[in-house]
Amino acid sequence: MTPHICSSFIMPKAQRRARTVAHDPPLRPKKTLPSLRDFAVNERVEKVVSGSKADQTGDAILAENAVEPVQTPKKERVAARHERLLNRLNILSNNSPHAPYAFSKSALKRYKRKAKEDIPLSGLGAALAEVGEEVQQEQEQRAEQKAKEGKIGEGKERGLSSKQRRKAVETEAKHLNAVLKDPTFRANAFAAIRQHTANTLEKRDT
Repeated sequence: MTPHICSSFIMPKAQRRARTVAHDPPLRPKKTLPSLRDFAVNERVEKVVSGSKADQTGDAILAENAVEPVQTPKKERVAARHERLLNRLNILSNNSPHAPYAFSKSALKRYKRKAKEDIPLSGLGAALAEVGEEVQQEQEQRAEQKAKEGKIGEGKERGLSSKQRRKAVETEAKHLNAVLKDPTFRANAFAAIRQHTANTLEKRDT
């Protein structure tokens, strides 16, 4: 027999959950964020009156605020160049490696060995070339001065011609190459220079 199903049976409904009436409060900061004006530096704040320079052009306003460039005197420039030359010679005498990066011990030894062989001579050659240019300029100025003196009848000496100057420069370049190849100079450059200076002064005294 099949069970009898009662037509009056009703399924129970699911209970609804109570909805919250209020939402969670928003996350707001306690203080308002500072404005960009709060970060302004007092020394750089300039008070501008509106309309005070309305009748002036932009070029005139820029000219008022422009700063005139300061020209360094010639004596200071010469002293600064002389100081740079002395610093370069001091660096070369100390045989500093000039290494901008970190090396291992073996690589650092190789670098220092190469620096002792190449860097002092090349750097000293550049320093001597710079000194040679200054000496050449002084000689040219003296030659021009003597030439002017000769024109007014105070002397008969004339300045060097362009061919003579070129020959003197070539001679000095050959002399510099011979000095750089000298074994005494390669062993100790500054000792060789001092010895040459002493010998030259002794010859002049005698």
